[in-house]
Amino acid sequence: MEATLPQKMNRPKKSQVWLTVALTILTVGMYSPYWFLTRRKALNQFDEFRFIPMGLPFLVLISFGALTVVLLLSIWVYILTPYFLIYNAFESWISWFGFISLIYLSLVTRYIFKKNVEGKEPNIILTILFMHVYLQYYINRAYHRRGETDAEAL
Repeated sequence: MEATLPQKMNRPKKSQVWLTVALTILTVGMYSPYWFLTRRKALNQFDEFRFIPMGLPFLVLISFGALTVVLLLSIWVYILTPYFLIYNAFESWISWFGFISLIYLSLVTRYIFKKNVEGKEPNIILTILFMHVYLQYYINRAYHRRGETDAEAL
């Protein structure tokens, strides 16, 4: 049995998977936490105990943005500036924090779908590997199984 979304709820947005991949690459990963922020309200109505918090994706988005600004400043002024030292000091910590946070958000979203969406549950390996891209694919599949067109789904 394939996944289907509930009929009378504010459902997560349907969007093209290729667009999700392109935006993630073009924004240097900053689209990932934005994806969770924009779908948070629709996902949180499914389960009151497991939910997407506002603070975590927002913090990841801000930290990725700050990291990108510092990197651009260090490239602009070259390696002889203190910005490059700041970037080197915090780059790995911020990257790991963001990566682990996005995996956590993906697994919470998977759990929400697993408990509340009828049909085939999201694959845990694909959820960890592809995070929001796979979850967007799962959302699109659920819309497709219900027979909705793009205009009806949005």
